[in-house]
Amino acid sequence: MYCTKCGSKNSDKAKFCTKCGAEIINEPSQPINKSSVGGVDNEVGVPKKKSRYILKSVIFVVVFALVFIVAYYFSKEDTTSPTNDSSKQDLIEQTVSELKNEMQIPQDVDTVTRLTDIQAVPNAIRYVYLLHGVDVSKISNTSLKNSIAPQACQSKETREGLLDQEIGMEYYYTVQDSSQTFFVSITKEDCI
Repeated sequence: MYCTKCGSKNSDKAKFCTKCGAEIINEPSQPINKSSVGGVDNEVGVPKKKSRYILKSVIFVVVFALVFIVAYYFSKEDTTSPTNDSSKQDLIEQTVSELKNEMQIPQDVDTVTRLTDIQAVPNAIRYVYLLHGVDVSKISNTSLKNSIAPQACQSKETREGLLDQEIGMEYYYTVQDSSQTFFVSITKEDCI
């Protein structure tokens, strides 16, 4: 007899599941499809909680990066805003260089995300990440941006220190052993 809650095999005389404790209904039993088991997201049995954990981890990484950049930017004594594209790009390159000197890269941010590089790109600071051991079927550029933008825009320091200075925040994710990538760009216009 199989448990209708967790799918574990039990003896035909069992009243309760030996694995999860659920009451066993005395019906002819057969193995259940894992996609019908509560708390399971797909046919291979990946828990819904893991999908949510992955998205929360990605959001945490983005917020961590934003906080770090803003704190660093405002800790500098000379916070003169750039007056032209050349001085703005110089500030971006200087900030990236100093961040790289202060941080250990590559760096595991959590169990599924590794920061592999920080890059100075035209008009933005780009964080490059590697995702490993994740099911990315629930993640998209849109869902990431919808999660990241409100947090970036609510931070006065991020808006005034970076975005209002026309310095964008970019997040580039590659997935290990896959051609799947994600890219999110946050600019001043995202906060209007």
